[in-house]
Amino acid sequence: MSGHRVLVADDHPLYREGVARTLQESGHFDVVATVASGAEAVESARLHAPALVLLDLSMPQCGLWALERIALQDPAPVMVMLTVSEDGDAVFAALEGGARGYLLKGIGGAELVATLDRIMQGESHVAPSLAARMLARMRSPAPTSRDGLDLLTQREEEVLR
Repeated sequence: MSGHRVLVADDHPLYREGVARTLQESGHFDVVATVASGAEAVESARLHAPALVLLDLSMPQCGLWALERIALQDPAPVMVMLTVSEDGDAVFAALEGGARGYLLKGIGGAELVATLDRIMQGESHVAPSLAARMLARMRSPAPTSRDGLDLLTQREEEVLR
């Protein structure tokens, strides 16, 4: 049984090869290409038309750069960031750019396969350690001024004066 066609993009050869082997051996995925840069990911996605693209954030021509370009393909593959970056701005940029998942590289092989299976069934996924921070960030009111005085209660402002 062949599975979903996958492209793996990561600039660390040992990690890239391990992810590709894990996915291929699961029987759920068919790794059609592995590449080391965003530019190679864009070209390889065009040539191989994968159903799923796994992108590292920190590689030459970064993952976000590649994500934006691959998202323009018709049809666009499902895209998932697989990275060490826990930067909130990067998570938001990836999700806004079209990524359906944001996974951290500390994930185990069986969990990676299970999570990607769910993503390919239409779910979205953000690493649990990041999800709570993202929700808190989304719920916190954005300051309306740079000095933050407008965030003070009336009593705090009186005390300050």
